[in-house]
Amino acid sequence: MIYSLLAAYNEQDNIAGVISDIGENYGDVPFKIILVDDGSTDETSAIAKNSVSKFPGCLTIIRHEKNSGLGAALKTGFDYLFKVIQPDDIVLTLDADNTHPLYVSKAMVEKTIGDAGIVIASRFCKGGEEIGLTIGRKFLSRLARGLFSIMFPYRGLTDYTCGFRAYRGDLLIKLHKTFGDKLITQTGFPAGTELLLKSLALKPKIEEVPLALRYDLKKGKSKIKILKTIGAYLIMTLYIKVGINR
Repeated sequence: MIYSLLAAYNEQDNIAGVISDIGENYGDVPFKIILVDDGSTDETSAIAKNSVSKFPGCLTIIRHEKNSGLGAALKTGFDYLFKVIQPDDIVLTLDADNTHPLYVSKAMVEKTIGDAGIVIASRFCKGGEEIGLTIGRKFLSRLARGLFSIMFPYRGLTDYTCGFRAYRGDLLIKLHKTFGDKLITQTGFPAGTELLLKSLALKPKIEEVPLALRYDLKKGKSKIKILKTIGAYLIMTLYIKVGINR
């Protein structure tokens, strides 16, 4: 089974395209979409339901009553997945704003079926790029990359903050047994990186595929607050570094 985990907040203009792309790419294999609607005040959930008519039964929507942040949405999604995933399943995490091209995930899944525990769509490996990002977002991604490359160097890893990843089921099961409810503690944008950094403690094989991040295709405003996110990354880095070294 291939699971696609989407965390969405007010993505009514983007969600239909994302779900349609998932169906087009994985409609010929067993797949499910887990959508965590993080307290959207628009029609995100309704549009999502209407987008899966060709694939009945493939969509599960979990709704937060109020907006709690990306990390909280990811935690909710993974808490659900930990109850159902099997060792040979694959979990894709991707943004719900149409900035992650699904065709890239085919190569990610193939590598995960092989011997990779995690496959990351990287903006920084050969062939990767960022299109349409603001100067502030580019600065944040490069600052984070530099910080994590120094603090958590790992073979085959160049992109620590892109949330477009494929995880093998057996690795996620081990992570859940190792960290339990402490696997994801961040409520905001750093949560995806927290999950990756904690995964390094189990020394999985990590591979990457090049990603052309298409931020120019996103409809609506960015929800990230750069200064707040930088502070959260710094605090999280120190916390995890101490925890992993114990």
